[in-house]
Amino acid sequence: MKRICYVVIVILIITVALGCSNLNKNDTEKVAQKFIKDIHTVDDMKVVEYRKLEGLIPPEANILGNGVPKLSITEANEEYTEILDSLDQNIQGLMTEKGYERVVSNRFNLITTRICAENDYNSLVTNLTLAEDLYEDDKDIDKVRYFYKATLKFISSDGLKEEEGLIKGNIELIEEDGQLKVSLYTITEYPKLTY
Repeated sequence: MKRICYVVIVILIITVALGCSNLNKNDTEKVAQKFIKDIHTVDDMKVVEYRKLEGLIPPEANILGNGVPKLSITEANEEYTEILDSLDQNIQGLMTEKGYERVVSNRFNLITTRICAENDYNSLVTNLTLAEDLYEDDKDIDKVRYFYKATLKFISSDGLKEEEGLIKGNIELIEEDGQLKVSLYTITEYPKLTY
């Protein structure tokens, strides 16, 4: 009888330990899909906000120009930061701090918005697919990474023209403070449009 109790307890401990080390696949896929849709969906308001960035120098930019010392770092530009925060408000809460910093430094957060602003488009995500978790077979890793591909549908602001472009990349999620967060987001293929 003691032996049976011992075996049952060991099985329960192993089950709980394995269950704690894995992120819920359904939840991670939902967060990944929400993030990808949020970062690439652009409406008229987002285009107007993005256009306010034109002519502003990003904070801490390395700038070169006549009379500017090499490797000069610009002062913090509050207006630029406020506009960027308003553009990114739908993704910031879904990301870790370092993940967001990487997205901003690579300008992945502005790619679709820039395309829309330059061509007077809005965009939405269609046909989003996530591949299997890259770390699925490694139970010791407490993160997931998906390869994704999605079709971005670009619609002219007058509604008369539509184009589609394919976007591909990777998205990685971890659990931070009890919430699933995007810790890494890359774009490996950008939409190719005829604009």
